[in-house]
Amino acid sequence: MVDEFKIVIHVKGQTATIGISKPECDPVFFRTDGLLTVMLGSIPRFMQDAEQKWQTDPRYPKANQPAPAPVPTATAKAVTKPTGAVTEKSKVQTPMF
Repeated sequence: MVDEFKIVIHVKGQTATIGISKPECDPVFFRTDGLLTVMLGSIPRFMQDAEQKWQTDPRYPKANQPAPAPVPTATAKAVTKPTGAVTEKSKVQTPMF
């Protein structure tokens, strides 16, 4: 058995999810049904199963993630403001359709 470990139990109704972890290893999760006393009695068996898994696979394999998409570069355009007086012609919006 391990010297240091963490057990997290989440109970919902008659079902429990039990997570067991130890330093330098990823957690192992189990699910059990029944009364709380029965669920707690399953922990020693879950600890043995977790220890066996950690002996061969202490960490989950790294995911092969796709390369990030290239970020488009924006071309700078000069923004100029019209100078001079505003005329009635410049106030009229050009029809788009």
